[in-house]
Amino acid sequence: MSEDSSVKNVTKLDGKNYQVWKFQVTSLLVANDVYDVIGNRVRPANDAANEANHKKWIKDDARAVIIIIIDNSYK
Repeated sequence: MSEDSSVKNVTKLDGKNYQVWKFQVTSLLVANDVYDVIGNRVRPANDAANEANHKKWIKDDARAVIIIIIDNSYK
C-alpha cells in the first residue's frame, strides 16, 4: 500500500475528538477497501479450500492496521 496523503490529513485522536477521528478513519478504510476487516467479517478458515480468501484477509487486516497506526503517528 502506498502512503496516501489523506492519511496525513486525518485529525490525530486526542481523547476529545473521537467522533471526528472515527469518521475520517472509517472513510479512509472504506476508500482503501479494508473496512470490512475491522467490522463483523469473520476471518476465513486457514485450510486448502479457503487459502486464497485467508491470504487476502491477512493482507487486508495488515493494511487496516497500517492505516490506523500511520494515522496516529502524524501531527
